Amino acid sequence: MNEFKKNTVLLAGAILLFIGVASAYGLSFYSMKGKIEGANEVLSRADDFENAQGVLSRTLAFLKESELGRQRVAARFIKEHEIASFAQQIEALGAESGVALTLESLEPGIDFRKKPVLNFRIKAEGTFANVMRTEELLENFPARFDVSTLRLVRVESNQGASVFGTGKTTPPSRAPQWELNATISALNFIKE
Repeated sequence: MNEFKKNTVLLAGAILLFIGVASAYGLSFYSMKGKIEGANEVLSRADDFENAQGVLSRTLAFLKESELGRQRVAARFIKEHEIASFAQQIEALGAESGVALTLESLEPGIDFRKKPVLNFRIKAEGTFANVMRTEELLENFPARFDVSTLRLVRVESNQGASVFGTGKTTPPSRAPQWELNATISALNFIKE
C-alpha cells in the first residue's frame, strides 16, 4: 500500500503541478491578450499614419508637378504688361533671319469670339531665303498665332536695307529682294 500512496501522492502532485502551470499560462495569456490588443491597435494606427503620410507625399508631389505645369502653361501666354518684351522678341527675329524687319503696328483687340488678342503687322525685307526664314521663325515662335494676311512680293530695289537694332545696313545685292507683309493675331494674349 505504501507504493499506492506514493503513486497517488505523485499523481496528485503532478496534477496540481499541471493545473498550476496551466493556470499560470492561462493567466499570462489573459494578461498578454490586453497588451497584444494594445500593440495591435498601435500597429494599426502606425499603418494608418504611414498610409496617410504616403498619400500626403504623393499629393505634395502632384501639387509640385501641377505647379510646374501651371508655370509652363502660364509662360506660353502673353500678358498685357509683357507687350514691350513681346515686341522686342518679334523684332529680334529680323536680326536672327538677316532681314530688315519692321513692326508696323501692335495693339490689343478682341476677336470674333470676344476673346482678347494681340494684333500686329510686320514687314520684312531681304532675300527670298531670309524672308522665308523669318516666316519659319514666326511659325515656330512660342505663341499661338492666327495669320489673317500674308503677302510676299518681289521688290526691284537693290539698295541696302537696314537691319533693325544693329544700326547696320546690308550691302546692295544682286539677289532679288523680297518683302513679306503679314497681319497676325496672337491668340494666347491675356488682358489683365
